[in-house]
Amino acid sequence: MADNNLAPQKHLFDVVDFYNMSDFKSLENKRIELLEGEVIDMGQVGKKHAYCVDLLSQQLSRALSATNHIVRVQNPIRLSKYSEPQPDIAILKRSEKFWQSHPEPQDVLLVIEIADNSLKYDKTIKIPVYARYGICEVWIVDLENKRVECYTSPHSQMYAFQKYINKGEEVSPSKLPEVSLPVNKFIGK
Repeated sequence: MADNNLAPQKHLFDVVDFYNMSDFKSLENKRIELLEGEVIDMGQVGKKHAYCVDLLSQQLSRALSATNHIVRVQNPIRLSKYSEPQPDIAILKRSEKFWQSHPEPQDVLLVIEIADNSLKYDKTIKIPVYARYGICEVWIVDLENKRVECYTSPHSQMYAFQKYINKGEEVSPSKLPEVSLPVNKFIGK
């Protein structure tokens, strides 16, 4: 006899399913990403968030213009078959393979998430996912507390090292220490 009282089961999407969903009219104009098989509605980008992305990507592009690196803004990185987040900013090693596929963890030097109203989500959900897939460094730009949280040395679902860089200080990617960014120039008043 079949058990009709089974608990609802979660359906996990892979990247192929996710891209096939673009045909659904209900998802048009939505900011969504695939994280651990779940389609996440990221909500609208606020004014502070957008301007911080603009300022930070501009500074990084200038600092990295003569290097072999790419500043990727709000575009996918492929972590696994079931995860393809779209971080606010990612610094990548330049590669011709990006004509054919999205960057993978070994291509990523730094992921930056801007947190206006997403701080809890970024810290409890995204940081562990980035660590699990070996993203070597993640920054959360905390607009409310006016600081940058830097996470390095991924291990399992966490980062071994965390530090806070406050307004008035400078922050540098661990893999690109020659790049130094004044937090005041992108964190706001």
